Amino acid sequence: MKLVRKKLKPKVPAKPAVKRRTAAEPVFVEHRIAVASVALAVSYGRDRSERMELRGTATLNADMPDGGVRTTGFVALSLKKGAKIANRVSYAPASLNRNLVFSLYIDEADLDLLRAVFVTGTGPAEGDLALAFWARTQRALDIAEAGSEPVTDFGFRLDFAPAPGGPR
Repeated sequence: MKLVRKKLKPKVPAKPAVKRRTAAEPVFVEHRIAVASVALAVSYGRDRSERMELRGTATLNADMPDGGVRTTGFVALSLKKGAKIANRVSYAPASLNRNLVFSLYIDEADLDLLRAVFVTGTGPAEGDLALAFWARTQRALDIAEAGSEPVTDFGFRLDFAPAPGGPR
């Protein structure tokens, strides 16, 4: 009996599994409000509470491929005192002067910063103030009807821009 040796084929490494995107993965949508006016409301009772209200021009669904919708905006800032309250973005197309509303609960340090800028006026006198808030939701808000979504994250940008006509 003769032994016949077979040549073995080299092993082909296994292909990595293709990662498929599922429909359940969230797609974050950003909404923005550029602030034009500010009001501060303080209520005294059992606990002192402060609420800062900011109005301005808003962009709903700002980073959507078909573009965002420009409208009016309103930001309601309240002091977060250890409460687990959800931040929300609401849109009501029929509302007057506050179509897009951010209801945000912020830390005391952020409220102190905004109070120092708007109430005590500690910003530079030679510049114009530019303040913009942004908030992200997991889904886009419908532009045709009223709706509300929880906020996944939010922030603000506070700039002291040079006055118009000044050096840039």
